[in-house]
Amino acid sequence: MFKNRLWIFGGGVIDGEKETNPDSNKEVWSSEDGINWTQVKMKTERGGGGTPIVFDNKLWFVGANRNDGNFGNAVTVSDDGITWQTQSAPWSPRGAVAVWVFDGKLFMTGGKFSYMKNGEPVFVYSNDVWAMSKKTE
Repeated sequence: MFKNRLWIFGGGVIDGEKETNPDSNKEVWSSEDGINWTQVKMKTERGGGGTPIVFDNKLWFVGANRNDGNFGNAVTVSDDGITWQTQSAPWSPRGAVAVWVFDGKLFMTGGKFSYMKNGEPVFVYSNDVWAMSKKTE
């Protein structure tokens, strides 16, 4: 739940392959009741395959595929679910991460990236843990 709405993020690409329909990665839907859904037009470029989470009264999207079939390390964050800012993260590029909020911090762990070798994807898995605190003013 974010801003009293349910949110669904579309997207994802097959590892190592270029997305043939990049717009499918950008679909975002929200609903107040879980029955009636509205497609949200995002004002940013965002890959698919990331993990959304609410932290510090903002909606975050952590770990993602890029539309060229590779992974990136960008994090996108929004105050409203429409306008997003992309920030570079200190961890290595990856998708399929686990994220959670505990004790006032956002945690991210795991994930994977892949590359092609002899026509087959090779997966590299991460086992590090990262934590981010709320910004203090």
